[in-house]
Amino acid sequence: MLVTVVGWGYTERRTFSETLQKLQYPVVSERNCKRVYGGNIKPGMFCTGQVPMTYEYATSGDSGGPVFVRTSEKDVVQIGLVSWGPTTQSARSFDVNTDTLYHRPW
Repeated sequence: MLVTVVGWGYTERRTFSETLQKLQYPVVSERNCKRVYGGNIKPGMFCTGQVPMTYEYATSGDSGGPVFVRTSEKDVVQIGLVSWGPTTQSARSFDVNTDTLYHRPW
């Protein structure tokens, strides 16, 4: 599944973006996610990113932003929130997101 993340996080210039940024990438299997983060991945979390890994991911300042999927030409559904990920922009890793549908009963 391909998801979209938007945010105002850090750019390659290490400053916050002056324009809203958008990134599209796939949801990563739980197995691949746990290969990177091990036991830090709990129920209600999911990873996004490229396999093989790339340097494209949400950054500091994007946390709390929406993760959504397009359900039709005009409609989108928010399925998560950007939570955490690589600690540096030089790290090759996945983003970890909160699964809002999992936590809906909460």
